Amino acid sequence: TYMMYGYLFISFSILTLLLIEKRGLSELCICSLPITRVNIVVARFLSVGLMVIILLALWYLAGVLASVLFPDAVSNFSYALNVKSLFISFVFFAVFSSILLPAVFWFRTTGLILTFIPALICAILTVPMLFYPYMNSYRPYFELSDLPTYSLIAAVTLVALLLSFLLSMQIYRSKNL
Repeated sequence: TYMMYGYLFISFSILTLLLIEKRGLSELCICSLPITRVNIVVARFLSVGLMVIILLALWYLAGVLASVLFPDAVSNFSYALNVKSLFISFVFFAVFSSILLPAVFWFRTTGLILTFIPALICAILTVPMLFYPYMNSYRPYFELSDLPTYSLIAAVTLVALLLSFLLSMQIYRSKNL
């Protein structure tokens, strides 16, 4: 549950920053600069990715600090601080971003908020369906037998991000500002 709270916090942080940008009409200002629309899409994807990495690092750091300060806590932070949870985080934010980022280029503020909800729901539902992190059988490490499954999940996730990127570029190229 610690990681899910982190996912929610980071997702709402991303939405907040995107909404601030939409309300500030910075898009019109940026488009008046000698920058291609492809560069704008690339920058948006990279900025969201960088924001996820920084906020996840801070969230992990908070978990380490909590485990040091409260060694007898009810929550076991060792389940949250491992490579497998990092992979699960990657899948969560890839699903979330694959749905949300094309909406950033297509909709205005209201549409962005309405798209945020299904994006978040899809990402939240993806984690237990693929990884079963809430069952007693969850192991916080990878096993060799998991390699084909996780390789397929990683490939599908990367393809979804690529398709989202291409869709975002197509939407933004055809959009009149």
